[in-house]
Amino acid sequence: LIRDALEDPNEPVRRVTVSALCVILKNYWEMLPTSEIAELLTVLMNQCARDKKAPMVRAAVAEGLSWVLENVLSHPTMGAVLPNLTDLLNDRSPIVRAAFVKLLQVVSQCRGLNVNNFVNHEQLLLRIASEHTEGQAERLQKGGCKKDPTTGEMKATAEQVAKLLAKLLAPSIFGQDIVQQVARC
Repeated sequence: LIRDALEDPNEPVRRVTVSALCVILKNYWEMLPTSEIAELLTVLMNQCARDKKAPMVRAAVAEGLSWVLENVLSHPTMGAVLPNLTDLLNDRSPIVRAAFVKLLQVVSQCRGLNVNNFVNHEQLLLRIASEHTEGQAERLQKGGCKKDPTTGEMKATAEQVAKLLAKLLAPSIFGQDIVQQVARC
């Protein structure tokens, strides 16, 4: 049933199914057969994370996998899965990029995983520069509008993605608590 819903033609159904599947994986990781987990993660990586017509589905994959990482038993497997999702960092949709950066922030808190195994600092810095450029263009075109005119929902902006990236990179650049360094200045 879940596999069928992941391939449903309706985008909201796929998005909710991705979220539900990730909650199931988080809560029942140790009870599910390894082959079943591998099959479901393969569908998430190869179909849902590459769903060209549905950015909300791609974002749901990144968000859902951050939930899966809450289960420590998933970390070794997720270490093999996450390198296949690095394209989400440069996705054309800011919603997807923001969700992926939040996933990287969760990865940075996991003991057995290292963000640098998935994306290096140079890629993150280049993404910040791109976000700055896109943010400038957005402000000039739209006046900084952050709501989707069709749905009225808040949407991620390049500026928000850049802030998330800066938060992710700050500890590795400054080495100490940022508050302490600012206080010393």
